[in-house]
Amino acid sequence: MSVESGKVVQTCRPAGGKGDADRFMDAFLSGYEAYLALALLALLFTAFVLELYPPEVTAVGGAAAFILAGFVPADRALAVFANPAPITIAAMFILSGALVRTGVLEAVSEAIVGRAQQSPASSTIVFIAVTILASAFMNNTPVVLILIPIVIRLAAALEVAPTRLLIPLSYASILGGTCTLIGTSTNLLVDGVARGNGLEPFSIFEITPVGVVAILAGVATMLLIGRFILPDRGASGDDATSGETEFFSEVTVRAEGRYTDRPVGEIAAFQRPGLRIIGLRRGTEVIRSDLKAQHLRKGDALVVMATTSELLTLNEREGLRVGLRRGSEPRTETTVVEAVVAPHRASAGSRIADLTLGRRFGVRVLGAHRHRHIPGPDLDNVRLRPADKLLLEGPATGFDALAEEADLVSVSRPSGRAFRRRKAPIAVLALAGVVLLAAYGVAGIGILAMLAVAAILLLRCIDADEAWDSIEASILILIFAMLIVGEGLQQAGSVELIAGAAAPVLAGMPPFVTLLAIYLLTSVLTELVTNNAVAVLLTPIVIGLATQMGVDPRPFVVAVMFGASASFATPIGYQTNTLVYGAGDYRFSDFLKVGVPMNLTVGMASVLAIRYFFPME
Repeated sequence: MSVESGKVVQTCRPAGGKGDADRFMDAFLSGYEAYLALALLALLFTAFVLELYPPEVTAVGGAAAFILAGFVPADRALAVFANPAPITIAAMFILSGALVRTGVLEAVSEAIVGRAQQSPASSTIVFIAVTILASAFMNNTPVVLILIPIVIRLAAALEVAPTRLLIPLSYASILGGTCTLIGTSTNLLVDGVARGNGLEPFSIFEITPVGVVAILAGVATMLLIGRFILPDRGASGDDATSGETEFFSEVTVRAEGRYTDRPVGEIAAFQRPGLRIIGLRRGTEVIRSDLKAQHLRKGDALVVMATTSELLTLNEREGLRVGLRRGSEPRTETTVVEAVVAPHRASAGSRIADLTLGRRFGVRVLGAHRHRHIPGPDLDNVRLRPADKLLLEGPATGFDALAEEADLVSVSRPSGRAFRRRKAPIAVLALAGVVLLAAYGVAGIGILAMLAVAAILLLRCIDADEAWDSIEASILILIFAMLIVGEGLQQAGSVELIAGAAAPVLAGMPPFVTLLAIYLLTSVLTELVTNNAVAVLLTPIVIGLATQMGVDPRPFVVAVMFGASASFATPIGYQTNTLVYGAGDYRFSDFLKVGVPMNLTVGMASVLAIRYFFPME
């Protein structure tokens, strides 16, 4: 497809081998392909806004429409899957998952919350700085997922409502993601599309100066208006302080040694944010006071409330035993599951100790959970009620036999896994290696990220199944589908048509006004439609526009990056906004009140910075 003297000429589809009906349709549509493709695009945007289907389903439907209309030949559709951006994004998701599995982010959160009790003002600054820094080098969606329960705990320590901190968390992650090429999937995607259109690849820190300016503008805006506009409401949900189920359990000391030579308060393994010690059972006596000063002895059992991950981490430590002190020792490979007590069954009302799950099924109880209650004085004497949840360890055959009795239902994998804290340096080095080697141009980000993934898998920082689970498949499907749509717009001549129509209007404008218009268009569309879709569609259009104007397209591409990422005004415009929208007691209007001023100040600052650091002449 090309544009000659304002007339659209079809060049992308061969005429040979077509029937009479096909030739008639070609003759009927000849010269209107670009308009038809734009009409399909308008329908696609409408479907996104109406949210009749999930975004990835809508995108797949749009890609199918472009293929069926003949705008994307089969070879071009398959070539889309060779784009390196989605593979790089998937690799970064896995690296983020490794930092979670090895407890790196959990350790950072513990330090922040601990500091909050000593210096509230400085802890808030540190929290914002850590969020920005983490989001600059990791995909910011998993960063926010991890930090939401931490922020709620921080709010409790500061004695403020979580709604005062959750929106700033999302905004800080968005701003941090704009600082580097790997900070957000949008940046990587725009870079991939730009390379496909003939531009030189962006280096990892090429956009950092603009990102720093955006951060300064955004943080200043939050500090100036946040205290007056951010809502002051409590968090919803009873488990708001943790992303995992909290279980009642016991941790028994099985031998003299590392856990018996100093007070409980000085043993690091028991001083984790996801673990609360509520008692010490010594023989028949249960001690409830001055627990941190107690020196443990062999056979003592700490009565605790702890998240799944912390319980499983302690369960793997030599010298400790989590759960019932009686029960079979594992002789074969075991697994851990969560199971819910079925109503109207024999197990309801029974003590856990009387179930004899170890003798009957080879299954051991690690913990028990009851909604908003501590279920018993100790684990042995918990009397089960319908809907109680048990954390169980045992062989697969034992769970099969247990399921046949139907006393337990909804047997599933637990929400957390044991931390592999000894592997934390490997995960940190892997991510640092990607950043540093990419910065020095040793290899492309995609290759380096895949090598880092291979390293963390081989060195067992994260299990293979957990690595694949950490990949947001819906995001990758959305990206591939929108790449096909973008290819269809190019093949149909829509990109040239838009650029040709816009060039005369924008050519007479000052370059700064043109840049501002591109940023504004991208930002507005991103508030209505998913940012990755907007980025894929607008990148080739602005490159074509710059070519028509005879200026460097690089500043326009950077404007699309920042306009598609810096989305603050709605909870649906960016994924991190959606995450905190669900976690806090927010209303849609809360984002408008704070987000519109953020969009204006960050947008203007970003455009000024782009104009300075990326001259168009």
